[in-house]
Amino acid sequence: MDKRLRAFGVALLTVALASCAGSPQNTSKPANERAKLAALNTEIAVQYMQNREFQTAKDKLDKALELDPHNVDTHNTFGLLYTVLGEHDKAEAAFKKALSLDPDNSSALNNYGQFLCQRKRFDEGEKMFMQAVENPLYRNAESAYNNAGVCAMAAGKLENAETYFRRA
Repeated sequence: MDKRLRAFGVALLTVALASCAGSPQNTSKPANERAKLAALNTEIAVQYMQNREFQTAKDKLDKALELDPHNVDTHNTFGLLYTVLGEHDKAEAAFKKALSLDPDNSSALNNYGQFLCQRKRFDEGEKMFMQAVENPLYRNAESAYNNAGVCAMAAGKLENAETYFRRA
C-alpha cells in the first residue's frame, strides 16, 4: 500500500511539475526543465515497472522521450521494459539507441549484456559486461561481473564463470 501511495504522490508531483514547465516564468531554461521532467518520468516508469504496471510505465517513458529524446536512461529503461514484455526487437533497438547516445554508459552496457545472454548471444553479452566494468566510476561493477558469470555458465564456460564470480 505504501508503494502505491508513494507512486501516486510522485505521479501527482509530475503532473504539478509538468503544468509548471509550460508556464511563462519557466521559458528561460526550457531544455533544462524538459530534461529534468524526462528524468523524473523515467524514474516514475521504473517504479511502475516494479509494480508490474507496464502500460503506465510505457506511457511515462513515452512522455519522457517526448520531453527529451536524447535521454540515455529513458532508452535504457525502454530496453528493460520491452525485454519484460517479450518485444525483443524493440528492446534491442532501445539498448542500441541508449549506447549510440552514450557508448560508455555502464548501466546500459550491463543491461544490454543481460539481454544478449538471455538471447543466447553469449560472446556479445560478455563483451558488454566487460565494457561496463572498464569504467572505474561504475558503482555496480559487481553486478556486471555477476551477470558475466551467469552468462559464462550458460555458455558452458565454467572457468570464466568462476573468474567472474570471484571478481563480483
